[in-house]
Amino acid sequence: MPLSFAVFDLNSDKTIDEREFVTVAALNDQLLGREIESERAPLELNLKKLSLHITAYKEIFEMTDQDNSGHLTLDEVMFVISISVGEDIGTDQEVVDYIFELWI
Repeated sequence: MPLSFAVFDLNSDKTIDEREFVTVAALNDQLLGREIESERAPLELNLKKLSLHITAYKEIFEMTDQDNSGHLTLDEVMFVISISVGEDIGTDQEVVDYIFELWI
């Protein structure tokens, strides 16, 4: 499969759905530091850089998805966050809300 297609085909089903296209295009713009100001703006892709980032994110997802369900539960996400901050923060709702406020 050509790199240009594989970069967009996030779930490896040999198709590119709208979610995959928008996700990869938005990531590309972030990596290039671009803001799209018009729907007629040309699409400039850095496929090599995108491929590296998407591969890394897929690997992080797979490590976080401890039960291999293909979905991340709150417990799985909080476990990874606990490891990264070095203490058990559990799934206390106030802590969860605080962490997600930081991300947004």
